[in-house]
Amino acid sequence: MTELIKRGEAKNLDALFIANLGLANSKTILRRDLLIKGVKYYDIQIPSYMVEDYSSISQGRYLRTITDALLSLGFCVDINRKSELQNCIIDSTSDIQKIKKFVQYNNSVFKPTQESIKFSKTKFSSENWRSIFLSQLLKFGYFVRYLDLIDLLKNISEDNKTNIIECSNLLGPYDDIVKGGGPSFVQKPFLTWAFFSGAINFNTGSLSTYSIEKRLEYLANHRGVFDRDNRILNSFKSFSCNIMYESKKVKIPSFIRFANLQSWKYERAQTFFESLLKVRIIYLLDKETMSIKDIKKDKIVLNILSKLDSDISIIKLILSIETMGMKYTYNNQSITAHILKILFKKDEFLNRINHTPKSQVSPLFDFIDKYSSSFNFDNYELKKERSFDKKIFETSLPKGNLVWSTLNV
Repeated sequence: MTELIKRGEAKNLDALFIANLGLANSKTILRRDLLIKGVKYYDIQIPSYMVEDYSSISQGRYLRTITDALLSLGFCVDINRKSELQNCIIDSTSDIQKIKKFVQYNNSVFKPTQESIKFSKTKFSSENWRSIFLSQLLKFGYFVRYLDLIDLLKNISEDNKTNIIECSNLLGPYDDIVKGGGPSFVQKPFLTWAFFSGAINFNTGSLSTYSIEKRLEYLANHRGVFDRDNRILNSFKSFSCNIMYESKKVKIPSFIRFANLQSWKYERAQTFFESLLKVRIIYLLDKETMSIKDIKKDKIVLNILSKLDSDISIIKLILSIETMGMKYTYNNQSITAHILKILFKKDEFLNRINHTPKSQVSPLFDFIDKYSSSFNFDNYELKKERSFDKKIFETSLPKGNLVWSTLNV
């Protein structure tokens, strides 16, 4: 199962590597034991109190971010959650309350994958380490979305650069607050991952001179939170870059991550059906090219819409699905790219995405509503350009006819 990284601690590559060492050297392991066990296999001696302190910071939120990263990179499986989901049967609206326990799941037990074991046998910051890390990154849909977006923003900007603030506002998920929330925090780990893995080459300043070998050498001497921190990327406000890899198949987030925590807590039924609608759209477009008009006519889509309390914009759902790493093209460009190229010509839009107040969500959807006459969404023919790992995604789904009937295309 894949998560959405919501905090910045995953930028600490030493902590991530140590946690994987603890994981790979265990049959199963609890979250709180990952660093404590992993440090025993690390090639640098670290005082135990440092590891214990880090594990307890912010009531364990730092460590939760690390396990979210390990799950997303395919290094582990949460065997308890996977098992309990198999017994969570949702056949009717009255069963939806069963999903509550998975919104903030607290009974995780992690089991390493073969990729975890393989990664644990590498030397930190070696070429073999980089190669395996990069391979796993390019399967992680939310990270791939980040690469898509910074490349898109570079291409549509006047100075051929990606602006960090604009990226925060447009990365998604669009129901998360921007300043002080996931879209801002996630850029530190993702930019760090992209640079040291070789997924991105900078054309800006001194970093343009960093070959892969030079990056790995720097990382070896600036490992992260348990060593000298790698601050080499901290000062970016905008940058020019080249994305070095394209992904054709990704892992998308688990079903429960199709909406934010607050929505699941306070509008559970509405959130469930909106998430189910996203699932239906993903499976429809996985099979064939379709117009938005035809998606709206699908019997299962109509049935789900009938259960919702308010009108739902299909184009907004598709934009949200693209934030997961999927890509659907219209006129040979992604839906996100098509819409942003139009909105970037509006001075008001540019001003808003560069000055979003604290605790507010992205203004993108407001401007789609405002300039809806500039689009003719119903006639858009959408073609899938990137597939997803169905087998992994379906392990994140509750059982029962209400959910699984949406997969039948």
